[in-house]
Amino acid sequence: MLEVEVHEATSPGMPGVGFSSVTAAGVSKRAAAEWVAARLGLDLSRCAMVGDGENDLELIRATGLGIAMGNAPEQVKRAAKRVVGPVDACGLEQALAIILAQL
Repeated sequence: MLEVEVHEATSPGMPGVGFSSVTAAGVSKRAAAEWVAARLGLDLSRCAMVGDGENDLELIRATGLGIAMGNAPEQVKRAAKRVVGPVDACGLEQALAIILAQL
């Protein structure tokens, strides 16, 4: 029998709405990022993650540069190394500028 995991999340873009993702055990954004990084010969400590939801938390913590959008929940902001403006105020542009400045 296939083992599954349930991941609960919210979205700052939809306050008050909860999401449940059901995936095969071991499937997550972090697992996918680790897979891609390994194929590129990188460790996650040399990678960046930009996110605005609770479902981004694990990968924000795992990367060398975790960036939270300004509209992210407080726990996501606390976990991030940097916080930029909200999505609707060009926060992604700010995050990309931070990443590019470190190359």
